[in-house]
Amino acid sequence: MKHVYILIMMILTLSGCSKGNENYNVESFIKKLPEESKFTLSSVCKQKIDSVYILQPYSYKEIYKTSINMPNNLKKMLEFMSNHNDNTYILIFSKENNFINYSEITSDIANFSNLKKKKYSIKQTFFINKERKISIYNK
Repeated sequence: MKHVYILIMMILTLSGCSKGNENYNVESFIKKLPEESKFTLSSVCKQKIDSVYILQPYSYKEIYKTSINMPNNLKKMLEFMSNHNDNTYILIFSKENNFINYSEITSDIANFSNLKKKKYSIKQTFFINKERKISIYNK
């Protein structure tokens, strides 16, 4: 019964979310990046945002530690996704600590496990290596 409730909540959240994640095809953007290249996430985001939170797989408790204002049903959906996808990272985009959108990225496309912080400026430059591991770009 609990699984049915969670499934219904996810469907209602996705269908009722006018922002969706249609403008945030980050996975496709990163997949097209050549190895050994630098990038920023600001180039893929169409809405105005200032920050991105990067949640590791199984880091669902981090959703509640962020200062992002978002509906509880969305937090629960992201918690469920984070807790049940062992190779998926969730990027949460915000503006002035208000939820704007999110994107899921599988670790075969980009592995964010080397990043220490959870929150980054949207202008942060990242680097992707041959193994698809993401790190902070150091000039």
